[in-house]
Amino acid sequence: MKLISRAHEIPNLPLKLSRVPGMVDRVEIFEGDKLAVRAHLFQNATETTIHDHGQSFISFCLRGKYNHTVYTVDQEADATHFETRRKPGGSLLDQTEKKGSIIDSLAHEFWPGQCLLIRWHTKHTVLPAANDVATIVFRDKIKAKNYSTILSSSQEIEGPTGMVEEELDVAKENSIREAFKQTLLEAETLIQEVDPWRNDRQPDVNFFGRDEEMNWINRALSRRKRAAIVQFGGAGKTELVCQYAYRNRYRYPSGVYWLQADSRSEYENSLVKIGERLHCISNRDALEYSSDEDSYQGSRSFDRRIAQVVFRELKQQSSPWLLCIDNCDDSELLDLIASSLPRESRGHFILTSRCLDSVTFQDLDIDEENLLQLRMLDKKTASRLLFRRARNKLSEHFNVDELIEALPKEEKEALSCLVGGEDEWGLDGLPLALQQAAGYMCSRGKSFVDYLNYLKAYNFRVFQNQSPKKALRGKERSSVATTWKMNIQELSEENTFLIRLLSCFHPDNIPRPFVEHIIKTLYPCDPFAFDNLIMSDLVQGSCLVQSHSDSFSIHRLIRKAIWESITDGPNHS
Repeated sequence: MKLISRAHEIPNLPLKLSRVPGMVDRVEIFEGDKLAVRAHLFQNATETTIHDHGQSFISFCLRGKYNHTVYTVDQEADATHFETRRKPGGSLLDQTEKKGSIIDSLAHEFWPGQCLLIRWHTKHTVLPAANDVATIVFRDKIKAKNYSTILSSSQEIEGPTGMVEEELDVAKENSIREAFKQTLLEAETLIQEVDPWRNDRQPDVNFFGRDEEMNWINRALSRRKRAAIVQFGGAGKTELVCQYAYRNRYRYPSGVYWLQADSRSEYENSLVKIGERLHCISNRDALEYSSDEDSYQGSRSFDRRIAQVVFRELKQQSSPWLLCIDNCDDSELLDLIASSLPRESRGHFILTSRCLDSVTFQDLDIDEENLLQLRMLDKKTASRLLFRRARNKLSEHFNVDELIEALPKEEKEALSCLVGGEDEWGLDGLPLALQQAAGYMCSRGKSFVDYLNYLKAYNFRVFQNQSPKKALRGKERSSVATTWKMNIQELSEENTFLIRLLSCFHPDNIPRPFVEHIIKTLYPCDPFAFDNLIMSDLVQGSCLVQSHSDSFSIHRLIRKAIWESITDGPNHS
């Protein structure tokens, strides 16, 4: 922002300028011991050769659009390719013929406001898709190697090799300075624009792992623009999609949208919210559409009319967007979505569901290649998750793997038993059950041995009296119910009443002022009731999740377990 504020001074600032003919003009903005910042201005540029770099960098697109393609070498192919080493500055060193065929493995479009991380070893090309493209590059000054590499399928290198011109005449320098000034003036508007992420759902700040799954989503959306993630409840589908969407939000300048599909009413409400955000529908419009739709068939007609308006508006967006369709298990709702989604657009969409049959998603053009059956966490990742959440104060400052390794033998054995699925006490890597167990231990200062002994003492078995095979589809319910029973055993009477009361409301985004009002009504003489009952017990014990500063949520499986604890009890009526 400081540089933007001085945009009009650019013609007089002592900036180092250079040019790579046929490719890019460069403006050195800052150079320190560990970081260099440079502006790249592409004007009527051609596609670069396939190349890597001596160090890693981050590129932020300020203007225009460009296509980025990543390449790999298929070592099994019956072919050869050539690697040419290039010195800093662009002069070529030597060329080596090597086995394997060059293939493009990933392609993206990048728009203003989007970031791209390029590792030093990544082989890639850049092709400006507009005549005038500008980026800011944040370059690591610590070099991984003292040269870069150009890949080619023949000895002759096609395209510019990256030879740098550092001695420029006055006319060229003035042209570059003026282009850079205009770029900065436009960038001020870009930086002040609204974040593409404007959803009620917020990502969990304690999330970690799932790198393979993140890469799979990236590849799947690059291939077909659509993907589905399936598994039973509590496996972490929603959080995985939320994390992916949030981390990649700047790849979608037209926005990231969340469509809740647990039920028809939630689907309708989500559509209206998206329509309001796109300024193509309002609550008043929705009321007018639905005023005479009292019958079941009328409700279906309302869904279709709203969906047509919203998806037509999305289809008309000029830059990429992402639609996350969460918890779509109802076959009729799936059909409705399939008939409404635009087939040809700049949009991507990801769907989560508990339906494991790939045939279910054929109408959405999602084949087996673009359908991921989410695995449970492996023992190592599950151990890290359970340890980090149960011992959060320690794990903030130290290496988790080293802390686990330093545990006493009986604690390590108990941790291994809890995260695994080999016996009746294990939570089988189910993320939601692990979070519940960690919440119990964290809020009550219990060790892993304590928790395991408590499971055994009260005869809480994840699989209860079923064999693992019979319990496969019910496993998520029994493991969550097990850890929930553990937590509710220790809750005070007041907290038990509160969590049951809150489970009667919509599970997402229960407003904090509303919860505070309930607490003040129930405990008017206790000024610390909210902090003690809600924040200390229910949030720290993982019964409630603080979505962001002004709301709470309850996972749907926990909500279901709470309801079952009410209806199965002696006072359920």
